[in-house]
Amino acid sequence: LLYELWSLYQGFVDGKTPALPNLLVRYRDYAVWQRAQFHGEVMATDLAFWTKQLDGAPRLDLATDRPRRRLQTFRGARQEIFITESVTATLNQLSQREGVTLFMTLLAAFQVLLYRYSGQEDIIVGAPVANRDQSGIEGVIGFLVNTLALRVDLSGQPSFKELLRRVREVCLDAYAHQAAPFEKVVEALNLRRELNRNPIFQTMLVLQNTPRRPVDPPGIRLESIEIDNQAAQFDLSLYLRERDGKLIGFFEYSTDLFNPATLARLAGHFQILSASIAAD
Repeated sequence: LLYELWSLYQGFVDGKTPALPNLLVRYRDYAVWQRAQFHGEVMATDLAFWTKQLDGAPRLDLATDRPRRRLQTFRGARQEIFITESVTATLNQLSQREGVTLFMTLLAAFQVLLYRYSGQEDIIVGAPVANRDQSGIEGVIGFLVNTLALRVDLSGQPSFKELLRRVREVCLDAYAHQAAPFEKVVEALNLRRELNRNPIFQTMLVLQNTPRRPVDPPGIRLESIEIDNQAAQFDLSLYLRERDGKLIGFFEYSTDLFNPATLARLAGHFQILSASIAAD
């Protein structure tokens, strides 16, 4: 959207007739294609994978400051966090050396944090995927994002390298079956629904690694503003992005469950974990 807006603006500034390339695919085309997949062999294969992968899915029970309400209110707050440039650089180097993405390394670290806070060895973390795996839909404006439930086994006290290997396998398998919409996966599992927690997972990890926005046109300065909507869809979510050589972001958490001091301590623990992973 920004790229097209700036292209049109620049055309007007230069006194030219603004023009955008024709779209070969529109969002409605994607929607029609996706709906057709619901009755196809690929969708059946993907749903079979997820029902097997998430069979007997454990419920994550983090230590909370207050007992869970009977009804989820979705009230939330944020705790900012950053990872220093040196640690971020080392985590990137570690990822390259071990043949994983930075997201996989951060997921492994987040899993360790959740293990420390819950004592559980079978943990599911939700993660969004862009679902733009074809060049023709890369520039389509529309909601193509899907959610994956990444279930990682932390049993046996694995080294961090071993945990990275497990995370890599889980992620690659999930990516290979990402076409199944999350709501269809929930339906296929036929879980008993609860009014005070989300199905399948209660924590999420988001790494915003989309390309930087286009350069501002001459005479205009564009500034991004973070808006805290004081809501939390899940018990705990970690949002990160890499900017100017360091990871920055925030924990979004349910204020029905956690106090600000608890999240400040948790954020500090994640920083310590990240630094320890980078050091050894």
